[in-house]
Amino acid sequence: MTSTGGMNLIQRKVLDKFYARAAGAPERLPWHRATPDQLLTQVVESGSRRGRALDVGCGSGVFSVYLAQQGYEVTAIDMHPGAVAMARRAAEGLGGRMKVVQADVL
Repeated sequence: MTSTGGMNLIQRKVLDKFYARAAGAPERLPWHRATPDQLLTQVVESGSRRGRALDVGCGSGVFSVYLAQQGYEVTAIDMHPGAVAMARRAAEGLGGRMKVVQADVL
């Protein structure tokens, strides 16, 4: 199996199928959540100082968008082009507070 960054070829093909079936609609992905995790919202609501956030493996960008809406400057990273496309669409209208990068962090 040939490796594509941190994933082998079979893993990449499986993700390709999921993103193709989703056809740009994040809610069609089996791992999609419409709202951020409770831990993330607790940290934001605790009054922590707003600053920069890095979302590695951002997927469709739900957590990144939430953070950008709360005043953070966010860099969202994912290695799959389908995820990056979804996250970039989600970042529209955030006034540049969310930058989406396609990269393999491994």
